Amino acid sequence: TKEAMEVLIAADPMWLDRGMVARAATEQQQRLYGCLTLPFRVVFFMTFALSAYLHEDISNVYMVESGLRRELGAGLAEVGSIHEVWRWLNTSLAPKVFRQVDDGGE
Repeated sequence: TKEAMEVLIAADPMWLDRGMVARAATEQQQRLYGCLTLPFRVVFFMTFALSAYLHEDISNVYMVESGLRRELGAGLAEVGSIHEVWRWLNTSLAPKVFRQVDDGGE
């Protein structure tokens, strides 16, 4: 049988071995699956990129935080003891957070 295969191969150069055909079919199937999953991979990547982009609006966060730091952080750099913490709470934070006058001035 092995001799018959050698004679057949020598007689017809276009003849392919069964193992070669099976490997080629397997490789083609793997390429096909790769192409079929490509749209899902692209959508997944775009979803990830969009969620990372929209996760935090940096300019808006900066504007809000800088305003809060300016208003509520006045005098906070000088705080170094428990007594100064209470002084800062009473003179800086509490009057700005807890207003004693309503919008009508009463």
